[in-house]
Amino acid sequence: MPFKLPAKVVHLWRWLEGIHTIEWLYSLAPSVAVGAVGLFTGVQLYWILLGIPLMAAALLFLGEKIFGKIGFMPLSEAARVAFEELPDTIWRVAATRWEDTPEGRLDWVATRLSLDIPIYGRVPPSQRLELIPKQEIRSGSISEGATSLQHWGDAVPSYVDLAIKRRDLRPLIDAMQESEPTKRKE
Repeated sequence: MPFKLPAKVVHLWRWLEGIHTIEWLYSLAPSVAVGAVGLFTGVQLYWILLGIPLMAAALLFLGEKIFGKIGFMPLSEAARVAFEELPDTIWRVAATRWEDTPEGRLDWVATRLSLDIPIYGRVPPSQRLELIPKQEIRSGSISEGATSLQHWGDAVPSYVDLAIKRRDLRPLIDAMQESEPTKRKE
């Protein structure tokens, strides 16, 4: 006659294990079955009591670094996308005529984008993105291929790793496309 585990142990085991059954334990000797239940229950309790809090602590610690930047895109990438998608608008023509270098064109388009959407950046040596006040943007210049904001007369950038929220870009590009188109003379 095979050994039957007490109903409370079976229910506890099924609760810890989910929907898996433990019929294979019925065929084991009683002392081995009890020892196996104790071992597996102990391992699962270890993961429940220690694993979950450790994972939660890791997410809290790393969350800002990993998840804090989800939903953002670099301002340089946003400026490139806007430049590519606005071929026959005054914005692209102006950027092309006024700026000689690719970085300068990105700076020009990024400056235009900054008029209508919030810009985020980090203050070195911080790793945290923060919203840059509009007044800070107006009193400085977006430079280095739309990656930094430098105030007039400062030797080092005030903000680096400039970024925007991805959801803000598409509506602005659509609005810029509706602006008066120009015909390029080539």
